This record gives sequence, C-alpha cells and structure tokens, in this order.
Amino acid sequence: MIADCEAGKIDLIITKSISRFARNTLDCLTIARKLKQQDPPVAIFFENEGITTTDRNTDAMLALLSSVAQGESENKSESIKWACRNRFSRGIPLFPTWCILGYDKDEFGNIFIVEEEAEVVRYIFKSYLNGISGPEIAKSLTSLGIPTVKGLTEWSPGAVYGILKNEKYFGDVLMQKTYTPDCLTHRSVKNTGQERQYVMHDHHPAIVSEQDWREVQHLLTSKEYTRRGKQKPPPPPLSLQWNKRGKLKGFLVLDPSWKARDIVEVRQGIENRYKKKG
Repeated sequence: MIADCEAGKIDLIITKSISRFARNTLDCLTIARKLKQQDPPVAIFFENEGITTTDRNTDAMLALLSSVAQGESENKSESIKWACRNRFSRGIPLFPTWCILGYDKDEFGNIFIVEEEAEVVRYIFKSYLNGISGPEIAKSLTSLGIPTVKGLTEWSPGAVYGILKNEKYFGDVLMQKTYTPDCLTHRSVKNTGQERQYVMHDHHPAIVSEQDWREVQHLLTSKEYTRRGKQKPPPPPLSLQWNKRGKLKGFLVLDPSWKARDIVEVRQGIENRYKKKG
C-alpha cells in the first residue's frame, strides 16, 4: 500500500484507528510524515480519532494518540501472554492437530490417531533408526507422492527433522517451546531458558515408543552416527490425506495415482478412522 502511495496510485488512506495502522509510535509518525511530503501529499484519515495527517498542527496529537495506542497494544500482549502461561501451568496445552501429522480431533475435542498418517510418521522414525538421513527420507516421500500435513507435494529435510524432534509423537507435550520477546515485531524465537516451560506426560495416544524417540534424539546429536544415507528407505505405506480444517474438514482427499489394489486399504483406513471417532 505504501508503495502504491509513492507511485501516485493512492491519495487518501482511511483506517479505523491508529492502532490498526501501525504497531508503534515511531512507525506511525515516520510513515505519516513521509506520505505527507509526497507531491501531491497522501493523507491518512483515522476514523476513531477523527484526525487527518495533512491538517495543520496534527503532529503533536498524532504522536500522543499513537503512544497511547502502542501502550494499549503492549498491555493486550502481556494479558495474552499471562493467559497462555496460566493455561500451561494448569496442564492445558495448545495442540493444533491441523499442523501435526498423524493426529486429529473429534467434535468433542478428543485427540485420536489418524492411522494412515501415523504410518508415515512411523516410516520416518524407522528409516532414521535404520541409518537413513533426513534428506534421503524427504526425497523418498516426495518421489512417492506422499503429501505433507499441509498438503504440499514436496518434503524438505526440515519437515522430516521437525517430526523426528517432536515429543508429541510419544504422547508428551512440551509447552512454551517459543516465546515472543517483543510484541511490536510479533517475532517468535526459540525458548532456551528465557521463559518457564511445562511438560505434560501421557497427554494423548503415542504413535512411536518413548524409547525409539529418545534413541532418535541421541542419534540426531551424535557425531559418531555416520552410516546415515547408506541404505535405501523401506517402502512407505499407502497415505490417506484428510482435511483437518475449513468447510471440508473430515473429508478424504482422493489420489488419482491409487491403483485398484489400493481400494481395499483405503476402505479399511476409512473404517478405522470412523471406528475411533465413534
């Protein structure tokens, strides 16, 4: 939008409030003055405050009101952080199954294993324990057309390692892995001790054993683990992809590459899913 203003495509910006326009005082004043100096000038009208930046003597009022808006944003951010910490301390984790391969929730919020996706997770763990590297596993999954949890057709080594490092696959939940040090940037960083973390054991059904998960963590950090990539990955299972959000949540995505021999396995996967939900 700012680029369009500089190109002369926009001569007036109408926004609900100062807090909607910029996260902090400095950004608000800098952009407002920059657009005001355009030829012709670009005005910004704030509906709630009832001021326009091209009017005379509005700079002081804009600075004051943007400072108030910044303070409100900071207070709101701290309130949200406190609510999350309070939730974690009471053993109520955030578990967004739409971005976690192998799990889904029923209409009551109960977490259950999606067996077809869980087989892909087990395949990844088994391959790594058998000496296959993350890039080789990713390459194998991509070549066989198995979609990621977000429906992508190409696997990255990072996606594979993310699954291998995720403690949720043996039933535990580690809360507050990341935190946001600055509410103005909204950038999350890894929590390496800056904030308190919470662990909940046996929170949901496990897909892999704790022993296998801990062995994988050891191999991930072991410099002596040198035989990765020297073996071929085992053949992966048939993958069924279910929509996990949106209006088509719960619907199966059909794969045109399925063969006639796969139909029995597809039907069995559908039956298993609804038995667990029922």
